[in-house]
Amino acid sequence: MLGLAKYMTTAVTCFQVIAIFALYFLLKKKLNAIVAFILALLISFVMTIALCCVIGIVFNI
Repeated sequence: MLGLAKYMTTAVTCFQVIAIFALYFLLKKKLNAIVAFILALLISFVMTIALCCVIGIVFNI
């Protein structure tokens, strides 16, 4: 069980960093940089919670 938690944490962390940068660069073209960064953080937070829920359901954690 601890091995799975370590891999899940690594996967979620990598996903979070990629999502923040991708969303920031996509939103920066249309919005102010600070607003784009805050929106990227919020969107990636919601996506990470959803990813954790899916992984928890799949592996029955």
